[in-house]
Amino acid sequence: MDYEECEVSWIEQGNYEALLSALPGLEKLTIKGSVGLSIGKVRHAALQEIEIICGGLPKNVLHELASAELPALTKLNLYLGVEEYGFDGDIEDVKALLHSPLMRQLTYLGLGDSEWQDEVVEAVLEVLPLLRLEVLDFSNGTLTDQGGQLLLDAKDKLKNLKKIDLTYHFLSDEMMERLGATGLPFVLDDQQETDIDEDDGYIYRFPMLTE
Repeated sequence: MDYEECEVSWIEQGNYEALLSALPGLEKLTIKGSVGLSIGKVRHAALQEIEIICGGLPKNVLHELASAELPALTKLNLYLGVEEYGFDGDIEDVKALLHSPLMRQLTYLGLGDSEWQDEVVEAVLEVLPLLRLEVLDFSNGTLTDQGGQLLLDAKDKLKNLKKIDLTYHFLSDEMMERLGATGLPFVLDDQQETDIDEDDGYIYRFPMLTE
């Protein structure tokens, strides 16, 4: 299903609890779209990867994941998105997930496509020493030099990571150079330009995927 058939923000979903119960051997789940999305009360012994691609993730999904029983899960990649297309939470909802037992077993954590990506970076860095991650994915969001500085300041916490994906970002050339000079495995592809309204000076930055 591509955008000419249906924008991602239009895709109707539902509750995945019964589906997951009916597929006990499922190892990878990718969901596209988030209208009406719920994963319910999940207990699944085999599921190793979850990816949710959407323009706005409902906060109920964050809380459902925080209480899920997924002992085999090692990869979680979530597009947080924007309020206009379905995200109805705040940074506290993200923190609730980050402080859940589920985080302790992940080797890949993706929390990207956010309109407040700098705050997401800050929240993840607070708990990072407690995690055993190999890949940290902040791609597709509105990451600015503020978030870049947070990463620089936390470089000692990042030294064991194999990849730090910042693809699609609003970092300045100077910040990209400083991050690159750390020798850490930053991916800095797809630099974006900030739009500034010439009339009122308003700054516009948008995540990669919204509608």
